Amino acid sequence: MAVMCKACVTVEPVRSLGFFVPHLCHKIESRLIDRVQDNKPDRELQYALILLSEVISVRGGLPTAKTETNPILPYVEDICSRVLDKTLNLKQKDEYELAGGILEGLLYNLVHVRQVQIFPAQKTSPPVWVREEFKWAKEGNLENFQVDWYVPGEQELRAVQNILQRYLNPTLETMGQLSRKEIDLEKESVLRNLRQIYRVVYGSSELLAPISTNDDHLLGSRFVSEIDNCPPSTVETIEKLIFALDKENVRNQVLQVIPTPMLLKYERMIVSKSNDLSNLHIQLCFRF
Repeated sequence: MAVMCKACVTVEPVRSLGFFVPHLCHKIESRLIDRVQDNKPDRELQYALILLSEVISVRGGLPTAKTETNPILPYVEDICSRVLDKTLNLKQKDEYELAGGILEGLLYNLVHVRQVQIFPAQKTSPPVWVREEFKWAKEGNLENFQVDWYVPGEQELRAVQNILQRYLNPTLETMGQLSRKEIDLEKESVLRNLRQIYRVVYGSSELLAPISTNDDHLLGSRFVSEIDNCPPSTVETIEKLIFALDKENVRNQVLQVIPTPMLLKYERMIVSKSNDLSNLHIQLCFRF
């Protein structure tokens, strides 16, 4: 079901998101209001979270429909206020993991440079289904081969910055207080906060500057060369986007609050009962 919903959004994003996102947000809110116990899994809630995660996802490497602006923009605030604000701190691990997937997918949708095209369903006149027009592996002229790309604009970057301020900064503050021994957290709360940091960094990593010891040089060709499926003509554009979005260097901020020795400390604290934090340590290091 989630795959079919995602297919609809891929070819007709404006109409499909206009139907799916409000409906799923309402469904999730209703389940959160009706639930009696937080410590028991809610399968209906999890089902709605999975559907929403897939609906806003643009992973998979396939072209998406070409639109004037990112069609997810009108729904960013609804997804944050009606879903993420209420689900990221749920006690059930399966549920806050699904909420984290929505957060990651939303960021990735906004920042990911990807190929776009106009699908037949978007055309005003009905498409003419001619075998020669729609045949598989149709030949083309490489010298006049036009490819359209989605590149995040000012609105998308502003939305990403708001999401970082909303979900990354408070979490880093909490972990900073823990590292300074100002507060004490249960192991599940530590894991949930680290997972949220990981989701934010992973989702927005395409436009985050690399770790740098020199504040005057936040950009590097090493990072730009790691961007998957990025055409050479847009490398300069990507560098400008990184500078516009990540002036404070999010990766450095995270490492200042949660250095590797601190991650090892958390790992020793939980590893006797769970391997989750050990795996998370590897994931965070890989993402950095």
